[in-house]
Amino acid sequence: MTAYWNSHSFGAFTFTGSVQDWQELPLNRPGYTTAGGFFNDPLALIDAISVHDANVNFNNFDMVILVFNDSLEANDLFAFAFFNPQQINTAEGTKFVSLVFTPDTGAGFPLGPNFEKGTGVTLHEMGHTFNGLRHTMSPPPSTSPYDDEASLMSGGGPDGPPGFISIHKEIATWLPAADIVTIPEGEEQIVTLDILSSPSPGANFLMAKVPFGTGGEFYSVEARKDSTFDQTP
Repeated sequence: MTAYWNSHSFGAFTFTGSVQDWQELPLNRPGYTTAGGFFNDPLALIDAISVHDANVNFNNFDMVILVFNDSLEANDLFAFAFFNPQQINTAEGTKFVSLVFTPDTGAGFPLGPNFEKGTGVTLHEMGHTFNGLRHTMSPPPSTSPYDDEASLMSGGGPDGPPGFISIHKEIATWLPAADIVTIPEGEEQIVTLDILSSPSPGANFLMAKVPFGTGGEFYSVEARKDSTFDQTP
């Protein structure tokens, strides 16, 4: 996964992670369920950090992501992540902790038996936690955030991770201003774009913006290649 982030950020974002063994929480499912049937995430976060605290020096980490192998929400069998990290006390002090849920739901969406499709989905959920990226919404008539197979932050996860759309790379500060061209409303220009998902793009632009309306809206234009990232296990 490190290779994926490094490639799609053009080398701007990389990390060295450490994965700890699965641990059982001290309570069962009802103990982490509110009266309304929702997941009591503050309590689960505290307990999850507590069961790891004796074996983990949290000073060695800038960010902590807790991965649960069940959604713990009533009637919810999909992978998801919480956008906003929470501050949790550890033996080494306060740390920001994010939550990701990747339930094994069998042969169907999202992860497949034994997590065989887990790479793309896990990267999708990490996009929420690392960069706070929202889902990519498809054009009408679709109302689903999972219909864009060309975007990691939409439906392009279970069958292998594609790249990010240009606006997400801009939000994540991976696209320098020099790689973005804005076409003023009412004007025509011929613009050459390099392939956005290439780890080593050329000297051309990577994103074009076409403003419209009066509220700062714009269309984004990019060049994409129909492929998935092939350096993940």
